[in-house]
Amino acid sequence: MNRLKFSTSIIEIIQRRYSCRTYKTESLHDNTKRNLIKFLQADHKSPFNCGTRFELLQIQELDPKVKRQLGTYGFIQGAKNFIVGATKKSKYDLENFGYVMEELILFATDLGLGTCWVGGTFKRSKFAAQINNITDNEAVPAITPVGYAAENRSKVDRLARWAARSKKRHPWENLFFEGDCKYPLTRERAGRYDIPLEMIRIAPSASNRQPWRVIKDSKNFHFFIFRKRSWYSSLLSWPDFPRLDLGIAVCHFNLTALERGLKGSWQFIRPEITTPGHLQYVISWISK
Repeated sequence: MNRLKFSTSIIEIIQRRYSCRTYKTESLHDNTKRNLIKFLQADHKSPFNCGTRFELLQIQELDPKVKRQLGTYGFIQGAKNFIVGATKKSKYDLENFGYVMEELILFATDLGLGTCWVGGTFKRSKFAAQINNITDNEAVPAITPVGYAAENRSKVDRLARWAARSKKRHPWENLFFEGDCKYPLTRERAGRYDIPLEMIRIAPSASNRQPWRVIKDSKNFHFFIFRKRSWYSSLLSWPDFPRLDLGIAVCHFNLTALERGLKGSWQFIRPEITTPGHLQYVISWISK
C-alpha cells in the first residue's frame, strides 16, 4: 500500500482512530466528500487480493421507511453517511474485506471523520440492496458510519463502548510469540517490528476480542486466528468475524511496516512449527 495516500504518519492515524457511534447532523464538507469518494473508488490491493468494492451511501436521500429498515438506529446516532462494501465470495474474502475496509477507515480518520465498524447490528440484505448492481456472488460483511463526531457521546454510545471493553487490550505476552508458541515475544526480540506489532495490539476487533496471534520464526512473522470453543458455533453463520479482524490486523502491520521502511512479502506458507489446535494459520510476512 502507498502510504502517501495519507497526510500524516499512519502510526498517528491508527492511534487516533476510535469507534464513534454519535455524530453531528451536519453533512460532509464538499472537498472532504470528494476526497473520500475518490479513495473509495480507487483500486485497493491487499495481500489477500480478492474482489471488493465500496460505495458511500447517503441515507438522508433514502425513503424514511427504508431508513428505519436499515437497522442501525439506536446504536448509531446522527450519521447521514455510511461506507458500504460488497465482496465476492472466495477463500480469503473476509480477510481481504477486513484489510481494505480498515484502510478506508484510516483514510476517513485522516480526513478528520469518525467511523465505527458495524458487523452485528444492521440488516445486511437492506444495505446490500442499496449497492449498485449487487450480484448473487457478493455479500456485505460489515459497514461503517462516517461523519463528524459529536462532542458528547450518547448513553447508548457509552454503554456500547463499555460492553465492547473499548479501553482494554490484551498485553503483548498474550498475542505475540516465538518459535513453537510456548514463549512470549518481547519487544526487544521483536526489534524494528515492535511498532508494527503494537499497531496490531491496538487494532479494533469484534467485541474487542483480539482474535489474532502472531508467531515470530527466525526473521518471519506468521499470522493465526485464535479460536475459542465459544466461537465455534459462530462459524455456522456468516460473517466469521475473527477472519475480518485478522484482515484488520494485517492492514495495521503492513501499513506500519511500509512506513518504517521494513521490507518483506506476504506469502501463504505455513511454518513448520508446532502450534496449539486452537490456532488457525492464515498468512505470513517473510522478511527480506
